[in-house]
Amino acid sequence: MIDKEFLVIPKPSESPVVPEAGRVPLRGRERGGSWWMLARTWLAGIAVLVGVAVPLAMATPATAQAQTGTFAYVASGGLDGEGTVSVVNTATGAVTAKIPVGMDPQSVAVSPDGSRVYVANMESDSVSVIDPATNTVTDTIRLPSDKHPALSQGVAVSPDGSHVYVTNSGTNSVSVIDPATNTITDTIQLSKDDNKDMGPDGVAVGQNVYVVNQDSDNVSVIDPATNKVTATVSVGDNPHGVAVSPQNVYVTNTGDGNDNGSVSVIDPATNTVTGTIQVGEGPWGVAADPVDGANAYVANSGSQSVTAINPGSGNTTTTVQVGNSPVSVAVSPDGSAVYVGNYTDGTLSVIDPATNAVTATFPVGPTPSAVAIWEVSN
Repeated sequence: MIDKEFLVIPKPSESPVVPEAGRVPLRGRERGGSWWMLARTWLAGIAVLVGVAVPLAMATPATAQAQTGTFAYVASGGLDGEGTVSVVNTATGAVTAKIPVGMDPQSVAVSPDGSRVYVANMESDSVSVIDPATNTVTDTIRLPSDKHPALSQGVAVSPDGSHVYVTNSGTNSVSVIDPATNTITDTIQLSKDDNKDMGPDGVAVGQNVYVVNQDSDNVSVIDPATNKVTATVSVGDNPHGVAVSPQNVYVTNTGDGNDNGSVSVIDPATNTVTGTIQVGEGPWGVAADPVDGANAYVANSGSQSVTAINPGSGNTTTTVQVGNSPVSVAVSPDGSAVYVGNYTDGTLSVIDPATNAVTATFPVGPTPSAVAIWEVSN
């Protein structure tokens, strides 16, 4: 979800911090103007300098027989905004398919049964639905954009697979999708004031739906049974990502981009902030171990690092250095590996959570903005 006001982009010869001129604006309700084209041009030059390989053709989709193992679904807007999802075999690092989706994909989610992959496309106001058995887009869901563009940001699937939730920063809303029909069944307005820009961004689902609102520095808690906002939790400055574990809800607070950021820890039973953890500069994506929530992982876009948080030992942290501008992070379904998308490098770092060491780095193409993991078996 590359949509904050500033993303810290390190120069190839410098690490980890760059001057203000190296900061690229990547979010705004008026997105798509000349400043965004300038940003894309700048990123194109950086991508070439750091050796990002730009694919010249789409790979042939993998067959259902070939799609066995653990795969990373990596979304990228490319250097021209044309969206793709790269399918990466995590055992070999090979990109087995590149799937065209909408413009500027911001987030990816896999259904619990692995039968569908959902991609939120910001510039296209749409959600692409991918069948991972064939690696093809089987449907495109258009999001409401009457008075304002939807500017879709986050996407998440309920634990039982019965609903898909998409945040729309342009309309201060959450679209609820029925995956059986790929239709929007409800729209949850987060603000009654149409002129109040809340900037809904990251979304995660546990017993409740948690929506991060960047511009109002809080989290909306939604009851999935009624699709009503039941609580609003104040967090830190410029919140962006959110993840749910059995014990906690984690929210990354990017701040102003000049100093180290933080993570707000929310108790889902009381919807109160129980702690604030200092992490690296520009924390962006966050993911929790899906097995037992033993650890949470934060991608620090300005520190070129991932912070591993251990809630069982008083929220102690470990820092792991990865590639340039890490913005997305995901944990394998069995908790055995952590995957980090490095936006400037065009790479995917693999971390062993047992040792907190990087075990592999795979090229995945320019500007990976989101990653989701699923294990496919015959």
